[in-house]
Amino acid sequence: LTAASDNTIKVWDLNTKACKATLSTHVGLPTSFAFDQAGSTMLSSGRDQLVNVWRCADWKLQSSIAVLEPVEGLAILQSSSSGGGGGGGANDAPLLFVSAGGESGLLRTWDLRSGRCVKKESVAATKAEAVPGLSRLLLMDGSGDDGDGVLFGRPTLLAVTTDHNLVFHDV
Repeated sequence: LTAASDNTIKVWDLNTKACKATLSTHVGLPTSFAFDQAGSTMLSSGRDQLVNVWRCADWKLQSSIAVLEPVEGLAILQSSSSGGGGGGGANDAPLLFVSAGGESGLLRTWDLRSGRCVKKESVAATKAEAVPGLSRLLLMDGSGDDGDGVLFGRPTLLAVTTDHNLVFHDV
């Protein structure tokens, strides 16, 4: 995937080096992409304050969610009933995703089906601390190899702030 200054997203076949699709629904710069575990759904977000939901099989737009702030980072969480094990997704419990607004410094968790924000969380360590902007999100699934085979032992969301701090959140 690539995002361009003309507000389009291009889907590329890395084997043939051909463009498979051009997604042109954003009216502001696309800034982030996230895929569900099955690879069947992609979310795209951008400075146009929208999160678009795409079906990967044919790259058709399924829905758009107005998040009412420019989005700099995006991550799809497991569905709330999947208990961390595979499956999950749009046909089980609601699929949740997190958006990170660049200026607000808030992580917002959204229910994909209803399009409603179900949780807000600041990246500031204390209420007195200035809220930094967010630049990126990374979802770590709790597995990894740091010598003992476990990275934190649980799903963790890493938020990277504009002042270059790394903030870890339990999912």
